[in-house]
Amino acid sequence: MTDYTVSTSTDEQAALEWVAGQTDPPQEPAAYFDARMHEVLKSYTQQYAVQNAVAPVEDVAVAYANGTAEQQSQVAGILGVSTGKPA
Repeated sequence: MTDYTVSTSTDEQAALEWVAGQTDPPQEPAAYFDARMHEVLKSYTQQYAVQNAVAPVEDVAVAYANGTAEQQSQVAGILGVSTGKPA
């Protein structure tokens, strides 16, 4: 695991404290920020998985489009993406 340091301006810190305090229950700004950054990083991780798949992206897309619901679910699981359908 790698740790990163983020610097915020006075306005950014005030906004972060405000938005974290609006959650139910209110959260510490650092914990709130950390959770939001993991949401952003998840999308990066998904893009990385797609771009670095063993099969070419086009082949994966065609197989997904023509696959059964079970095959689509397997592809989504391997890539770490949601199918948008409840499990």
